[in-house]
Amino acid sequence: MAQPKVLIVEDEHIVSIFIQSSLEKLGYEPCRVVTSGPEALEAAAQLQPDLALMDIRIRGDMDGVETAERIRREFDIPVVYLTALEDAGTMQRAKLTSPYGYIVKPFGEKDLGPAIEIALMRHRLERKLKESERRLSGAFFSLRDGVFVTDVRGLIAYMNPAAEALLGWSQAESLGQNAFSLLNLEDHEAGRSRCELVLADMQIGTLIASQQHWLADRSGQRKAVEVGIAPIRDERGVIIGMVITCCLIDGRPAQMAPQVAQLVSLGVMASGISAELTPPLHAILVSASSVLFWHRRNQGVLPETFVRRIQDISENARRIDGILQSLPIINNISSVTPSADPAAVGNTVRGALILLERQLRMQGIRTEIDIQEENVRVQDPKGRLEHVLLNLISCLAALLATHNPPEKWIRISARAGDRHAQMDIQSGSIPVSDADLRRLQDAFAVPPEWYDINLRFSVAKLFTEELNGQMEVMKNPTGGVTFAVRLPRLMTSGEISNANPIG
Repeated sequence: MAQPKVLIVEDEHIVSIFIQSSLEKLGYEPCRVVTSGPEALEAAAQLQPDLALMDIRIRGDMDGVETAERIRREFDIPVVYLTALEDAGTMQRAKLTSPYGYIVKPFGEKDLGPAIEIALMRHRLERKLKESERRLSGAFFSLRDGVFVTDVRGLIAYMNPAAEALLGWSQAESLGQNAFSLLNLEDHEAGRSRCELVLADMQIGTLIASQQHWLADRSGQRKAVEVGIAPIRDERGVIIGMVITCCLIDGRPAQMAPQVAQLVSLGVMASGISAELTPPLHAILVSASSVLFWHRRNQGVLPETFVRRIQDISENARRIDGILQSLPIINNISSVTPSADPAAVGNTVRGALILLERQLRMQGIRTEIDIQEENVRVQDPKGRLEHVLLNLISCLAALLATHNPPEKWIRISARAGDRHAQMDIQSGSIPVSDADLRRLQDAFAVPPEWYDINLRFSVAKLFTEELNGQMEVMKNPTGGVTFAVRLPRLMTSGEISNANPIG
């Protein structure tokens, strides 16, 4: 693994020599020493260091605070300040540049190491969170249905480009307006607005069914749309907003709008949970990392039992962080790779298991495959089938991890019917109830521990229906769970000939 590169911005020669020597001992690479702001910007552009150690007081017209701000803004490089006790004005300016730490002069080698490690870890974790947010934003951007995200009062907080095109109003013009009024969905019953009625239904867990409306855009043109509404809940299950989707009625299967709304709301909720939990989780990671760093420099001081516990905390916190970053699975909608060829069911099953092999092995889950006919194919122009399998297998893996039965296994079988391909994805013994199975399919009543499972199931169900297929959830004879997926299959040339004899 490459050593992290550190740029040193320090105009005191003796101090810079000490820093270089200390960094080398600590396992970092001092890539360059510069003494002014312009030199620091040039070095940052050329060397792309992992971190900059910045003296606040450097010579020239550009001090360390201004230099740090430009390095952060232009190159996304974390900065740790080297500072003596500065005046209040300078320190206030420094805070506004979002530094990753301070080291107060005079300092020693023991002060450099933890400050640098904490700054590098915080920056890596923040990058992960930003990437997750970008993926979710990109998914919203690419959806062809109009998506409106509102607060709990029904006031628009976000709308995607498809929504702007549908209405003829820009997001800037629509922010803060009542979505039900803007979409001409406002009606009254017993003195209550449409928004109040919808919220009342959501509070008691009633699914907002698909409804067809005539929508009038900015120019007055009427458009037939299918409207779906789903709640956005926080980590406690409290409704904090809504997702409204408007699908132009253009020949697509009915009931798509509520599914899109449910899926988008789950994505928003999951992203919000990730954003809420990530900062305290990062604090745990940083604290654990600091203790382990100190232990490496002071071997034999801490009891080994204590060190192992800290290592366990760090490892499990990283696992949780990985889960949080994967929650906004809605990006799968726009990230699949289109394929012009029909999908061979057997090959797709094996490919999905290869992708999940390491994860399943680490969880102690044994897998079995039973492909009865190798030539079974389905039409899959967008590569959805693999994502159906990936998400359903992940659902079962999560359920197995939650219940932790003595034997953990997942079996995938595929067979051909007269005109359909049937796939059963089933697990070993999991003590789930009928209520659990209903909960799996109902995002309105899902508890926090089921968010990830329900979101994966929703993605798989939506993709199955895009393939003109059907999905059923049931308890299997072993007490586990079975996802039964039924898709129209492509007929072989021999079958077509037999079905249409000549002469």
